[in-house]
Amino acid sequence: HSLHTAPDLAEALRNVATLLAPGGHLLATEAHDPQLLLPYFGFLDSFYGNTDTELRPRSALLSRGAWPDLLRDCGYDDVLQTGHDTGPASGGFS
Repeated sequence: HSLHTAPDLAEALRNVATLLAPGGHLLATEAHDPQLLLPYFGFLDSFYGNTDTELRPRSALLSRGAWPDLLRDCGYDDVLQTGHDTGPASGGFS
């Protein structure tokens, strides 16, 4: 997924919610650690093109802990976050 490429993440999530069928679910996988993606995407303007700098001050990526609250604030119910990996990139994605 590339939700993180949206200039305003909250606005994008609200727009996505309008596209879901009644009772529909959003399943998304997003990275949290900019260091994991910099070698591959750090040269793209979209990696730094977010306008919601209070929410995402350093890059287009949102921290793991911030996702559930943001999703709830944007109208998503029953938010479930997975990705409790213990491998070398644990915490980098969920």
